[in-house]
Amino acid sequence: MIDNHPETSGGFAKGRYRDMLRSRIAGNAGLRILHLEDNCYDAALIAAALQVHLACQITAVATRVAFEAELERDTPDFIISDSSLPDFAGTSALAWAGQKCPGVPFVFCSGDVSALKQAEALKAGATGCISKDDLASLVALIRRLCGEAGRCSDATSTPK
Repeated sequence: MIDNHPETSGGFAKGRYRDMLRSRIAGNAGLRILHLEDNCYDAALIAAALQVHLACQITAVATRVAFEAELERDTPDFIISDSSLPDFAGTSALAWAGQKCPGVPFVFCSGDVSALKQAEALKAGATGCISKDDLASLVALIRRLCGEAGRCSDATSTPK
């Protein structure tokens, strides 16, 4: 896992986004995660891994049109994206997200996470780049970012 997003380097996202995330976490509403993935099996596996460890709602989309429509409809707390989809490059998704919801962490979760892919993702502005074979690192990254915002609700925690 590599973390080098301009909004999160040296600390969590600043300002409005940080305050919104703190408020949502404090209210135990669960994190809202937008997941762009064209493989339904990978989408289900990633969702299961996240929901075991985090209180979260995952909206899975598989196409450019659905991704763009979801970002027009609502601002998620985190975005997870495959790096390569049939009709949409991951870097294009990152650029679109940067325009529509700047400051929202964007993590590539891909089967191909070579050093070159990681460098390209970070240069483009991604928060991290994690292998689909290492979902524990994805959970850890989200928890760390939540911790920097205030605290992160576990899936097993109960509202106070």
